[in-house]
Amino acid sequence: MQTSRAVTVHNCILAGIFDHLLLTRENENHEIEPSDEDLAMMGGTAHWILGVDIEDQLEMCQNKQLAFKQIQEQASVLCQEDELLEKLCIRLLYDICSLSILLQNDIWFQSFAANHIRMMSMLQSAEPKWPEIFRDIDESIFKDLYIHFTHKYIPNMKDSAADLF
Repeated sequence: MQTSRAVTVHNCILAGIFDHLLLTRENENHEIEPSDEDLAMMGGTAHWILGVDIEDQLEMCQNKQLAFKQIQEQASVLCQEDELLEKLCIRLLYDICSLSILLQNDIWFQSFAANHIRMMSMLQSAEPKWPEIFRDIDESIFKDLYIHFTHKYIPNMKDSAADLF
């Protein structure tokens, strides 16, 4: 149950951030269709926020160094604008980290967790900032953060958000 929930929340966060970035771009440049590189950078931003390796997205960019910097900047701006999004991602990473310890023999989950190359550094930097996230035994904070996320980023799923917990 927890494994499928973690993967579901993870995928919803990726999709919600990507949709948010796409809508933001459309509102700013509604006449210009996003290029493959633009889409790769949006995907890279969503992945970076979750601590996931972005090598695949960078491969689609002509200037990888510039794209990497822009992805980091866009992720930073989005997290500064929405601290609850950042907290949700940290809480999810905490869940993934805990599950990877419990499920050491689950090859698929170990591979999934290994893609989160920045997970430990993100958790270590977040712990002093938000210690309550790491003491969320009844998962009420996790649930509240996820419900807030669905209302803001993927409103078509807000009715089913609470069902995951």
